[in-house]
Amino acid sequence: MTFSSSDAAEGCKRIAYVGNTHNYEDGADLTEALCKKLEYKGKVAILVGSVGAPCHEDRARGAKDTIAKYSDMEIVATEYDMDSVDLAYDLTKQILKDNPDLDGIICCNMSNPVGAARAITEAGSNTVIVGMDHDQEALHYLKDGIIYCLGVQDCYSIGFDTLQIAVKIADGNKPGELFQEKTNEITTVIYQEDAALMLELLYGDD
Repeated sequence: MTFSSSDAAEGCKRIAYVGNTHNYEDGADLTEALCKKLEYKGKVAILVGSVGAPCHEDRARGAKDTIAKYSDMEIVATEYDMDSVDLAYDLTKQILKDNPDLDGIICCNMSNPVGAARAITEAGSNTVIVGMDHDQEALHYLKDGIIYCLGVQDCYSIGFDTLQIAVKIADGNKPGELFQEKTNEITTVIYQEDAALMLELLYGDD
């Protein structure tokens, strides 16, 4: 079986999958939140993550399709940071240099909200950041209002359900009444007021 944030590639002979089956929607939801915050006008950039990673590419596609709905919004840069906080930081600095009037940045993995927030804080920019997941540093940036919102996946349930289903498969069961071929886990978009509780729950930190 397979698990995590994107299902197996075509041709995989996996029996079951547990995880996120809605990465496109996650990208669209985060971008819609950004568009609303910006009153549906402005220049935005996208940090995708790793080239070819289905979850990152799907989120970026959802972001681009959402931006395309609004005539007063423009994507001025799309960059791949390869899951590197340092590269996301460098790319964001360059994007800000090329576009000092940048209004927003959409971050499609767990690393790039941190790199983007470091660069934007250093530059003293008001650029609005939206991004994925629950990195501890990212949650502190959310708490401080540097990041506007984060789409947090339920990694606990992904792990718990994966083991539950793996035991059933090991017992000789196939998808059906006992478990589904795909178990879809949720993503919750959280904002500044949610950050302290999330930090306490995940890291014992406030």
